[in-house]
Parts: sequence; C-alpha cells; structure tokens
Amino acid sequence: LSSLPLDYRPAESADEEAQAALLRMESFGLAPAQEAAWRECSESTQRRILVQAGRVVGTATYFPAQLAFQTQKVEVWSLAAVTVSAELRGQGLGRRLLKGVLQEASERRRALVALFPSTHAFYRRLGCGWAGSRLLYRIPVQGIALESATEAFEVRRLDPRDRETFEALHRRQAELQPGASFVRGSGLWQRLLKDALPRYAYGLFRGERIEGYLAYSLRKLSEGYDLELYDRAFVHPGAAQEAWRFLASLQPLAKNLLFFGSVDEPWLTWLHEPRWQIELTQTWMLRITALVEALQQRAWPQALDARLPLEVVDPLCSANQGSFLLHLHQGKAEVERRKGREVGLRLAIDELASLYTGLRSASELALQGRVEGSEETLRLADLLFATPRVWMSDYF
Repeated sequence: LSSLPLDYRPAESADEEAQAALLRMESFGLAPAQEAAWRECSESTQRRILVQAGRVVGTATYFPAQLAFQTQKVEVWSLAAVTVSAELRGQGLGRRLLKGVLQEASERRRALVALFPSTHAFYRRLGCGWAGSRLLYRIPVQGIALESATEAFEVRRLDPRDRETFEALHRRQAELQPGASFVRGSGLWQRLLKDALPRYAYGLFRGERIEGYLAYSLRKLSEGYDLELYDRAFVHPGAAQEAWRFLASLQPLAKNLLFFGSVDEPWLTWLHEPRWQIELTQTWMLRITALVEALQQRAWPQALDARLPLEVVDPLCSANQGSFLLHLHQGKAEVERRKGREVGLRLAIDELASLYTGLRSASELALQGRVEGSEETLRLADLLFATPRVWMSDYF
C-alpha cells in the first residue's frame, strides 16, 4: 500500500462508516454512541479524509472558530480527531493528511489553525508553534473564602442548553478581556451543549441585566460529589465575585471544584488564600497558514506607528515564505511583500506563532537562538507583539 498514490479530499456521506471505524476502537477508543455524537456535532464541522486504493486511511476534522483580540477577530480552524489507520502508521500518511489541511487553509486564506497535539515533535515539523496552555484547577469548596460583595447580585437558574444567552456573554467577555481569547464557532457550541450528562446552569443578574453565567455537572464520589465547572463567562467584576459566593454555598453537596483556566487565571484573584492545586496542563499549538491575513486581522497597539521588516521561513505554505514589511498605524496593520531581503526580524513560521500569541517575546526567542535581529529590532518586536497570553476556553 505504501507505494500507492494518496488522495486528500473532503469527506462525503458515503465515507461516514469508514471514518467511524477510524474514530472508534482502532484510534481513539470511542464507543459507537460517542463517535456518532462527534460526527453529528454541527453542519459547520468540516471533515477531510485521505484515501488510498479506494480505502479511507486517514481522517481529520476542523471546527471554524475565531481568536478575538478584543473586538478584532482572526479566523481559526480548530483541528481535531486527526488519525490514520493503525497498521499504516509510520509511513508518512499523517504528514500527508496534515499537509493537506494546512495547505487548504493557506489556499483559502484562512489565517490560523489551532490544535491540541498528541505528539509535539510531529506538529513542530509541520510549522506549528507553542501558543499557550490551559490548566485544570482543583479547589476544596470549603476553602473558598472571599470578601463581602460590593454590589447586589441575584443568582437565577438557566436552561443549560440556552446557547443564545451563553454565546452572547461569551463573545462580550472576549471583547472586554485584555489580550486575546478563543471564541467558539457553531460546531464547538453544539458539541459543548450536546453532552448527555445532567447539567446545571445559573445566571448572575444585576437587577434585570444578566452579567455572567456558570455551568457545571456533578461527578459522583464514594461520598458526595465533585463539581466540574465546564463553562463560564463574566462581563462585570461583581458577577465574577458572585460566582465564587454561589459556588461556596454548595459546600454541603460538593467536595471539590474543578475548572480549566489560564496560567495566570484572573478569576482566582478574588480568593483570600491560594488553596488550589493544578491537576492537569494541556498545551495547545498554532499554525499560521495565511501570514498576511493573520497580521492584518490581529489587534495592535493603538498609540504606535511603526514599520517592522520580517523574513519568514515556511517551506510548506509558499505564500508565507519570504520578506514582508509590517506597517502599523493607529492599531491597524498593512502587510507588504518585499523583493529581496531587508534587515529586520528573521524567524521560522512556528516561532512566529509563539510571538503572535504573546507566549514568547522576540527577545526571549532570540536568547534561545530561535529568531535573529538587531537589539533595536528585537525591542520593537517585543513592543508590537506584547499581549496578555491567549485564553483557550475549549479542548478539541
């Protein structure tokens, strides 16, 4: 089989059962019901397959989403469920499948592809760079202590599948939050709300205005429950504080609260004592597939007018390879392709991903030998790309 040609293409209805087989016991260990729920997430979900000799030997799925730099939105494909037939691994099929997805995104001028890697080295070789982490926090419910509320809030029960309310608050939070945050698309919203577990949702109201929400499920223990907070959004500081107060009131029911947050999670600053533990770290990666669009769609410092020459190395996506001039004016970017080389910042596309999300500064990358540039250029790049780390709300 290894010498036969490979065909990368969109999946069709006739391919569903072959895809299902790859997503079940052979690759991810999904039960049939789980696999069916995954495939039925949303009509906006896109599936791609790799075919060899008429047989589906690889599959990948992506969900359209956005990376929000406050009001600026950058288009993202959230890549998931990448797999090839077990007996054909090690023959380059995974690389061919991923190249197909990344080159398709580049040709369609989709700025970014985000993913949670199963193996980091494989994705680094395809130009994906470190972008950030999400951490699973565990806090004893009885240890939640905070100051008295400064404003009166009312907690009201919500329908745990009220997507319209949740999505509006989720987007508003992204616009208010410093730095950048991940904004779900239709497929990820449908997957989040489709889970069959008993779920509970509560809105945080100031008068008749909803200022936030939290949604959780309960995991049964030998004695009592753990409370798993799977979604939240706050658009008023008082709502964030009231959420803690409500969760503390569940002490007779729940032993621990578990939730995902960022490395420097701001919600934790409401607590008097740092009594949390980190249970899990999930690292995500970013692939810049359309460089010009990624730079133009991103938010930049409003007060700066600057010009930064870039020399980008990207052997996979030819439109990203070469010399560019990044010109910033009043928070907007213009990107011009230049002929020849100009003294500026030289780096590979995977390192640019870490710089783009604020995970690493240009000076940090230079100390690691991963970018080249004069001291003046590095300081300018540090200033231009500086942003709080991206908050990744979802695992996919």
